[in-house]
Amino acid sequence: MLSLASASFAQDVETEIITVSHLSGDEQTVALSTVGKIHLGETEASILLKDNSVVSLGDISNITRISFGTGVITKQNPASAPVSVSVGPNPATDAITIQGLTSGADIAIVDRAGRAVIRHSADATSVTLSLASLPADVYILLAGGETFKIVKK
Repeated sequence: MLSLASASFAQDVETEIITVSHLSGDEQTVALSTVGKIHLGETEASILLKDNSVVSLGDISNITRISFGTGVITKQNPASAPVSVSVGPNPATDAITIQGLTSGADIAIVDRAGRAVIRHSADATSVTLSLASLPADVYILLAGGETFKIVKK
């Protein structure tokens, strides 16, 4: 099930989009041009649109991925760009493996305060990063042009 947050397009339009994937398999798609801010709180996440309306993304523990890409938005059937990067295990205790990268891709793990706590440049299509230095918490992983929520136990 896809939920269109901004249905202001009169016809199908290929545009930059944000797709939020949930544990249930549901996705929410929002045209990037309509986004003011993305809020990731301790328990809830939401998108504040430029028109000051809010798209609730629900419980942050149910969000599996936030990706940015190009897709077609329609009122009936929004679609997002294919996803090629994967991350696991999630939740993780000691390390995560990121697959589907291109060599030289920038990788960053960002804490709740927005600080990049780990930075890495992929030297292969699969990279394993140690999380041993990080305290247990929720982080954002930026890798291969995609954004993931990761949980460090």
